[in-house]
Amino acid sequence: GEKQELGHLGPDLEDEALMMKRAVQEKVKQFSKELHRVNKQRLEAGQAAGPKPTPKPEPKPNARAKALEFAKNVPKPKVEPRAVQIGESKAPNEGGQPGKVGSSPSQ
Repeated sequence: GEKQELGHLGPDLEDEALMMKRAVQEKVKQFSKELHRVNKQRLEAGQAAGPKPTPKPEPKPNARAKALEFAKNVPKPKVEPRAVQIGESKAPNEGGQPGKVGSSPSQ
């Protein structure tokens, strides 16, 4: 007694559910091909008409642009000429190095 391998029945290719699945799958495939063809025609027709000229949008004024525009319209103050008076002391650091307060040339 050795064990003998018997044959298999194999898949039931004539099953009602399997045939329905195949039919639906084929319908989807056909629809996809048709859609691809229609989209390709529309794309080619759109390219044949030429590219649409895109209007150049005006840039939105940002804060800096607004400030510059405002600054152009601000009236400038009138400057009165100063009368220079000789003999008066201007500052305590007169004659010294600039930036050093209270220094005198004798130090």
